[in-house]
Amino acid sequence: MFKLMQSLLLCSMLSACLDFQDQRTELNQGVNFPPLIDKKFVSPPPAAFLKRVSVASNCKAIEFKIPPVRDFNKQDRLYYLWFLSGILLSPTQGIIEPENRERAIISLKLDRQKIEDALGHSPLDPSFFENSHLLEFVVSDRPYAIPSTRYSDDPQALEDSVYWSIWFSDSPCSL
Repeated sequence: MFKLMQSLLLCSMLSACLDFQDQRTELNQGVNFPPLIDKKFVSPPPAAFLKRVSVASNCKAIEFKIPPVRDFNKQDRLYYLWFLSGILLSPTQGIIEPENRERAIISLKLDRQKIEDALGHSPLDPSFFENSHLLEFVVSDRPYAIPSTRYSDDPQALEDSVYWSIWFSDSPCSL
């Protein structure tokens, strides 16, 4: 009889825990979680540009890679932007579909041509090489109404970002 009582008590405690878990899951269904970039796997690492990076015409493009972005809201479509010194780069607003999120590696190849296109003039002004420039990747769980300003008209929008501070040079690259 004592053993039966222990079993019943144990079962009732176990079901109480399961009921608590169900209630917690129901509460989280209405929560909007932000997208998350695992910065340990960003390539190149944001601290990599301690010396100047040449973007002379004979240089290869620098490739920036973002690992798959996580979002605990499994059905969220994610929207991303790339900026160089505050100027929106193409594609103007990329999209990561929920079914592709686990394997989507976002990349950007940055070379002299892309920089000149973004700044709207060629050749680059010598003053361009006198200052550092910020390359930024931003991802949101809501579309940007005005991508060039990172404006979203949805007050529930959440985002994450990673950036690189880069000093460019016009020195020739070795082939």
